[in-house]
Amino acid sequence: MVDRLSGGQRARASLAAALVGKPEVLVLDEPTVGLDPALRRDLWGTFADLAGEGATVLVSSHVMDEARRCEELLLLREGLLLASGTVDAILRRNRRERSGRGVLAAGRGEGGLLSTRIAIATALRVLSQLRRDLRTVALLLLVPCVLVTLLKYLFVDRPIVFDRIGGPLLGLFPFIAMFLVTSITMLRERTTGTLERLMTLPLAKLDLLLGYGAAFALVAAVQALVVSVVAFGALDLHVAGPEWIVIVLAVGNAVLGMALGLFLSAFARTEFQAVQFMPAFVFPQLLLCGLFVPREDMARFLEVTGSFLPLNYAYDALDRVTRWDALDGRLAVDAAVIVAATLLALALGAATLRRRTP
Repeated sequence: MVDRLSGGQRARASLAAALVGKPEVLVLDEPTVGLDPALRRDLWGTFADLAGEGATVLVSSHVMDEARRCEELLLLREGLLLASGTVDAILRRNRRERSGRGVLAAGRGEGGLLSTRIAIATALRVLSQLRRDLRTVALLLLVPCVLVTLLKYLFVDRPIVFDRIGGPLLGLFPFIAMFLVTSITMLRERTTGTLERLMTLPLAKLDLLLGYGAAFALVAAVQALVVSVVAFGALDLHVAGPEWIVIVLAVGNAVLGMALGLFLSAFARTEFQAVQFMPAFVFPQLLLCGLFVPREDMARFLEVTGSFLPLNYAYDALDRVTRWDALDGRLAVDAAVIVAATLLALALGAATLRRRTP
């Protein structure tokens, strides 16, 4: 019977079996991680009742929400006892020592705000997860290539039209794909408890942000390069400006989509909600960037609204390279806005890297 249950249901059944006999000593390993808030609250009430009746309850956990519910806390790292006492006492001690390394940073092996080793480890973990997800790899590398190919043969008898719109779309497809993949991937990190566990460790937010950002940025660069090789090589796409600038802009747009996806993933509870950001956040930018109607021909309020959207500048830069051979100051402004929007989205994303446990 138990073998047929899911992982979460199996954990509940195991916990129920342990509570049946009202033991005098109860040893629990992360007893409420992954459970819904209402059940978690009820279980901790049961644990408190057992302790009130004289039972000893030992909890092993790396989740601070569980640690806060215990009367006494032993903080261990690599077999060493770093601190003991109540949670509030340990946190006060850590605040007093924060000018140095702090008790919660003890055993880390290196001080400072940034650990290159941890950032690289985080990036490798994310890349390893993506590598095992073949559907995501297909979405990132194959789907944009297929879309560009469809566009080519849609205008097979009108190559000028393909050259006119192929350049801008070459940079927009990676933006859309990276936004979707990053938002869903980061949402999984949050909802499955992975981010929760990482945030309980003595890590700086910059460690995690740099690791996530580097992994997704590398994937974005590979994606944009693959799509560009297919478009300029196999499909014979021509642009008036240098092809390398289009490739650089495609990579920049993919990184921008990654940064926005990382930030907006904090506002979704389910993957369905994350996908809803496509019509709510991405599609309006596609409509207002000038892809379908020149911005100067739009209603004034739509033109002004588009000026505040980053995809407007991403499209404008690609459009200028596609149509004009001469590079002007406007292209530099577009590129600067793309970089600034990416950095702003990453900064806002860093602010959302916090524990989500109620």
